[in-house]
Amino acid sequence: MSSKQAVLTFDGEDDYIDLGNQPEFKIAKEITLEAWVYCEAQVREAGIISNVFDTGSAKSGYGLLLNGKSGIFFALKTSSQKILYLNSKSNSLTLNQWHHIAGTYDGKEMKVYVDGVEKATRAIESSGIDYEPENDLAIGRYNDNNETHLFKGKIAEVRLWGVTRTQAEIQQDISRRLIGNEPGLEGYWPLDEGSGNTVSDRTSHGNNGTINGATWGTSDLQL
Repeated sequence: MSSKQAVLTFDGEDDYIDLGNQPEFKIAKEITLEAWVYCEAQVREAGIISNVFDTGSAKSGYGLLLNGKSGIFFALKTSSQKILYLNSKSNSLTLNQWHHIAGTYDGKEMKVYVDGVEKATRAIESSGIDYEPENDLAIGRYNDNNETHLFKGKIAEVRLWGVTRTQAEIQQDISRRLIGNEPGLEGYWPLDEGSGNTVSDRTSHGNNGTINGATWGTSDLQL
């Protein structure tokens, strides 16, 4: 392993990656979200990966967000419930330090993990995830028609799955790059290009993202 990895840095003011609105992002029910984050400031609901829409009675989508304290939210709008923000609780995310974060849902339970450790769970049975109103998927930003919350820090190795990964599976793959053809993997953005304005989706779907403002640098993330 090299001592330094190429990573993207987000300034918390106007930086994000636009992934658009693709069919593969509309996970039917079972879902896993994963990312590595180096958080430099805690802003409530700042988006890490999100297509959450939460305005009045209009709610939809999923996401991993900061909780504004020292943890994260796994946000999810199911067909049977209002949007839920499962909180990893305080003191689960340290500023200026790399952490792996994940959220899972299997149609019956939501779970949130930090560094492979389960931090919270909530029972919620549903037939699926709600995507109306539709919203673009973004890295580094939560945005709907009346709110924008931006992430400050570094993000790497973003993964979107259409399956519920177990704790053992999450732990097994925390510290390694994926190939891109793993069963159930619907989107995979390592964010390791090191230059340019495009981030590649390493799955066969090829849903590449456009960088808006975020800048390339290096970090001691070991993958």
